[in-house]
Amino acid sequence: MKREDFTLSIESTVSDRVHFHQDIELLFNLEGSVKVILENKEICLKTEDIYVVNSNIKHSLQADKDALLVRLQIRYQTAAKVTEMEDIRFWCDTTTSENRNYEELRRLLFGMLRHYAENKTYIQTFEFLSDGYGILNCLTSQFMMRPSEMQVSEEGDKYEERLRQINHYIYQNYDHAISLRELSEKLYLSNGYLSRFFKKNYGMNFAQYLTNVRIFRAADDLRYSDESITRIAYNNGFTSAANFNKVFKNFYGQTPSEFRKNTTEHTDTVEDMKVQEERLGKLLARSQTDHKQEIKDISRITGEFDVRFYNNLSASWGTIINFGDAENLLHSTMREHLMILHQAFGFKYVRFHSLFTEEFYIRPNQEEYNFTHIDSVLDFILEQDMKPFIDLGIRPKLVVHEVGVSDLERDADMDLYTVEDWGHLMRSFMRHVMKRYGRNVLDDWKMELWFDEKWRTDEEKGNQYLERFAVTHQAVKAINENIQIGGYGIRMDAGHRRRLEFLKKWNNYSCRPDFLTVMFYGYKRGSDESEQSANRVMDNDVMINLIKREKNLIAEAGMGELPVILSEWNLTPSVRNFINDSSFKGAYIIKNTLDLYGVVQHMGYAVGSDRQTLSFDSGECIFGGGGLLTKDAIMKPAAFAYDFLNHLFPYFIGKNSHTLITTDRHDNYGIVCHNQQLLNYNYYLTPEASMDKTAMWKYYKDSKKLEIHICLDGVLMGNYRIKVYRINEKYGNIMKLWSDMDYEKELSRNELKYFRRICEPNLTIRKMEAVDGKLEIDEELQPNEITFIRVNYIV
Repeated sequence: MKREDFTLSIESTVSDRVHFHQDIELLFNLEGSVKVILENKEICLKTEDIYVVNSNIKHSLQADKDALLVRLQIRYQTAAKVTEMEDIRFWCDTTTSENRNYEELRRLLFGMLRHYAENKTYIQTFEFLSDGYGILNCLTSQFMMRPSEMQVSEEGDKYEERLRQINHYIYQNYDHAISLRELSEKLYLSNGYLSRFFKKNYGMNFAQYLTNVRIFRAADDLRYSDESITRIAYNNGFTSAANFNKVFKNFYGQTPSEFRKNTTEHTDTVEDMKVQEERLGKLLARSQTDHKQEIKDISRITGEFDVRFYNNLSASWGTIINFGDAENLLHSTMREHLMILHQAFGFKYVRFHSLFTEEFYIRPNQEEYNFTHIDSVLDFILEQDMKPFIDLGIRPKLVVHEVGVSDLERDADMDLYTVEDWGHLMRSFMRHVMKRYGRNVLDDWKMELWFDEKWRTDEEKGNQYLERFAVTHQAVKAINENIQIGGYGIRMDAGHRRRLEFLKKWNNYSCRPDFLTVMFYGYKRGSDESEQSANRVMDNDVMINLIKREKNLIAEAGMGELPVILSEWNLTPSVRNFINDSSFKGAYIIKNTLDLYGVVQHMGYAVGSDRQTLSFDSGECIFGGGGLLTKDAIMKPAAFAYDFLNHLFPYFIGKNSHTLITTDRHDNYGIVCHNQQLLNYNYYLTPEASMDKTAMWKYYKDSKKLEIHICLDGVLMGNYRIKVYRINEKYGNIMKLWSDMDYEKELSRNELKYFRRICEPNLTIRKMEAVDGKLEIDEELQPNEITFIRVNYIV
């Protein structure tokens, strides 16, 4: 059986007897201190020290109780094959020197450890081999001693060289039959001379030494592999299992099976391994922001913008906030959260649905309706100087944990209403709001009729929708022509041809909508188009791609002149996914807002507050809810993304993939930037409600900094003040603050006040002078960082 090219182990209990092996052993100390004891010196490894033990060097290890050591063993034959050299030695010791080559090696090691932490079967994958060969390439290109560095100059060194050649030959060939004669011929020495050399320098003859090597290797296999004893015997050059058992017992005083049992009993327990994993997770999380692991993981983007050319900013992101089920707005705490969001970000519309339910004392087949609760909701919205965006449909009321797992409190009830019943309800409702608020107050209201996607494969249901829309449209326009009424509200991931036919039919219908709405959640349904077969989409540009395709489809249907509103959007419908609370989410919002600039008329983020999705399992202060605010009204990184966007100036200069530039036309500029990282396969394979809040780093494909260079051309000569506000893993990140509190479940009121006070952007201020009418701004963004840059001319 072929031995593995690379073997990785992470140990918190380190105490080795003196031993040697042909494998090259890389030691990477993560915490505490580890002493490497060699024949003629001792080396003390501190935090993040690296040392390579070369082939056939006698050594032992001793560690303190706080140590966490990584051992990567590289098969000597693998290194020899890669380098096409028979004699390989490395000089890799951070205790004696430090340079950029070591920083690159650390980066590769941390990358391997991240993959190991993400996937428990990692060491069985090609990714592990890829990482291993990447580290071996770094070692051979940067740390391998050249032949000129290994020249012998004294007689004593010749004997050391001969010993090394003997060890090299034996360790390359111990797993099959070899003899003293074969070795003597290899070294061009007589058989007698080599026999005496062995006795003098090894204290034993050739056969005894070869047996010792085989026994030591077999003992390692018994400790660290689950191979059968017979297989281990043959893999290590013994002619039979019986011979192996006899020799092994003479050496260790116990049989191989007894040895394996005893050593297994002393290996780390499951609890010890869990502690090691937790320690490794915390170290890897810290390493993400450690510059030493990211020297080459830096991207760069540049942009030059002429500030003399601008137009009105289309702030599509700042108009609509979703508050879900209308019943939410009957509660005082939800109203408080809406007030906070309106005051902080200036949302104009609050969008909600399911007004016409029994919770609002509305049911089918009524002659007269009690609109008391509806009045309460609308009164509150208007008192905040906001406008209602009413989804008139009766939608399911549910809390989504992940695909196929949700708590359903109310199913969709649109089928309870006939078209005639619905028309009667709409006419009654519109007459009521006109009398209560006055015709002019209704001018800026928006309404839409929800399209239940279960109807998309049913032509009769589609026709019923068009009939309902027609009576709704007539009831609304009869009261006020200025009210905009739209519909569709469809996700864009499946059923394109059927949607095209439906839109063509609608285009020729008696009542056309004032706008069309679409929704986005980062899922794609399978070939059966069911929710149960949906999977998270791995394309980072999927939202802009789907919306562009949908707009083409709408144009093909003859409705291309209609505005398209992204009425609901979020990365995921899951409200138990800790990615919602992370700094990634802020960067995700900025990234997609920049992508969709000028593409849609409005973008309605879903949702405003985590209080909208409370249930039995949401007792902790943070639970993966999709809101901008936590249930205790603390701003998440997602909320700070809207805060940064809200502080842009009203005139648009330009943008690129990571930056958007605005001005007030008075020599002041507002710039928003992001460095959103890609999510990795581990994120897409982990159930959303099972995300590890203690190790969010393991769900990102990369951990790259971003250097942004912005050249503002045509600026007024003089000095400028540059204020830079940052949200990243370290600043304004509620997940980081919660981890500092050891994820305490029950926080006091004072602790929550501390959260609100401390959860703020980092601010730096500097001055800069324009040169030749240009202002050159350079910023470095951490992974998943969002940045707002305010540039003010100093009079």
